[in-house]
Amino acid sequence: MSDIQNPIEDITENFRTNCVGFAVVVLIWDHIDTFTEEVEYIWKGKKSTITYLFLLNRYLTPLGFIVNLIAYLSPAFTSERCRHFIRFEGSMTVIGIHVVGLMMLLRIKALYAGNRLVVGFVFLLFMAMLVVNAWLLTKGRAVAHNPLSGVHDTSSCTMIFPSDISVLASSSAWLPLLYDSAVLCLTLAKIIPMVKMSNGTSIMKRLLKDGLIYYIAIFSVTLALTIMIISAPPGLKNIAAQLELLITVTMMSRITLNLKKSTAGRLRVTTVQDTTSIVFRVPTGQADSAWTSSSHTNMSFEMDMYRVNRDPEQGQQV
Repeated sequence: MSDIQNPIEDITENFRTNCVGFAVVVLIWDHIDTFTEEVEYIWKGKKSTITYLFLLNRYLTPLGFIVNLIAYLSPAFTSERCRHFIRFEGSMTVIGIHVVGLMMLLRIKALYAGNRLVVGFVFLLFMAMLVVNAWLLTKGRAVAHNPLSGVHDTSSCTMIFPSDISVLASSSAWLPLLYDSAVLCLTLAKIIPMVKMSNGTSIMKRLLKDGLIYYIAIFSVTLALTIMIISAPPGLKNIAAQLELLITVTMMSRITLNLKKSTAGRLRVTTVQDTTSIVFRVPTGQADSAWTSSSHTNMSFEMDMYRVNRDPEQGQQV
């Protein structure tokens, strides 16, 4: 089947691509809506690897997408420029998706501290996703337009994959979905037992709630992208890829800020090692009141009587 559509289909596909491009307003709205929280919990808060990855995606993605919109709409992009530009468009998508994937990997590492098998499994999935998407990026090409449609290569520049590798190209969608599914299952396996036993902190409940919302949103758009890469007309095959990027970055930004809010002001777990006894003291106006617990080792406690082994946001024992 030829990748060049008839004039009517070409015009329609170009219009739909440009409309999807303006989904960037979702990301912009999220920035405006959460900027005060970002200043309070990110800029003024303690810096960590998660923080820097958050800032990278938070600002690199919208800046890169501005260039994408120019390429979609500007006649200044000649055919030669377009052939080079599609590498930029594809690279921005790969970077955005995999920065989010790396943030997920760090949280799995925090939740499953010491379990090298689980962390290694997630890491291998991450690397497989990265390698396949990097290879597919080398196969991308600009959408070919019908000269009779009036939509020339100089007025609508975006990347698609050749029709003869559509099945392989669909892995750019279902591999991230597989990775997200693995992360979700591992997160639920760790958190649900704690929540059921009323033994989970607010941050665990936040991870559970946000993780489910994130997965439902990403599953929906990624499933649509997988189907479209395989069966949609050439001009629409990769139309949902930019939407996937925008939704992924927006949802991860929300999750990160929500976790920061959940940990802010929360009484940290104190780990005490003692081979004889643990003495709790509460200061009073006259004298300290004290009571002693029986012998324990590596006892973790919180004032709200919740127990947690690690802080998934910081990736450190608290």
